[in-house]
Amino acid sequence: MIQIDPIALAQLKTLQLQLSQPCAGLRLIAEGDPCLGVKVRMGWSAVQQPEDVMVQLDGLTVLADRHHWPLLKGCQIELGERLGEPGLAIQVMPGGCQCSSARCEPVRQAS
Repeated sequence: MIQIDPIALAQLKTLQLQLSQPCAGLRLIAEGDPCLGVKVRMGWSAVQQPEDVMVQLDGLTVLADRHHWPLLKGCQIELGERLGEPGLAIQVMPGGCQCSSARCEPVRQAS
């Protein structure tokens, strides 16, 4: 499940209320590879697509293509800063990733 910091959630909900056009939700788009790094883009989406996964986070609708969902489902969204500018930071930790050991591979199941 996506985790979102309460302050970031409140800011996103405020931004959504200020939109001039109807909005289906906040779209997350994952690009990259779990081992080499995943970059997440986001933006407001006017419509929900048939291939979308939709998640409700305390009044905020988050949308993602079902093909991106495996990379996004464990992400954490919080307030952050980039080059001195405030914004949102999205940390992605895909399932099965063992980045603490500097290698990403499927978790071995006990037999």
